[in-house]
Amino acid sequence: MNGAEMRKVNWQKKADEMWSKVIKQVGHCERCFATDKQLHSHHIIGRKAFAYRHDVSNGVCLCASCHTMSAWSAHNDRSEFLYWLKHCRPGQWKWFLEHTVRIKKKIGLQTFTVYHSKPGEHKGDKLEYEELKEMYKMKCGKE
Repeated sequence: MNGAEMRKVNWQKKADEMWSKVIKQVGHCERCFATDKQLHSHHIIGRKAFAYRHDVSNGVCLCASCHTMSAWSAHNDRSEFLYWLKHCRPGQWKWFLEHTVRIKKKIGLQTFTVYHSKPGEHKGDKLEYEELKEMYKMKCGKE
């Protein structure tokens, strides 16, 4: 790795640490409200979507169990996590829908996964982009 690549990696690591620290300032798991457990910062839209990687709207403070350890954690049961997000964090749910549509449109995908509203019912239905856009406009009153 050359010097420029090392500086980029170091900058990215510092930015990741700062983002995580801001997300954890809540001081408790936002899902189960535990304060006595190790806290993690979870990206709603994955870290690979670099445009949103350090956006605080893209983060939720979770305990280890709610983040990765339990069967219903954010990483092990995405549909359950998104159900919680939709019903308990409507502002972040709206942000997620808006930015998920933008990501998919930007990279040119014509179809993508839509998550069902009941826990454990993620079937990965495929909808055309225009159908999802209409559905989003009906639910949120926005384009």
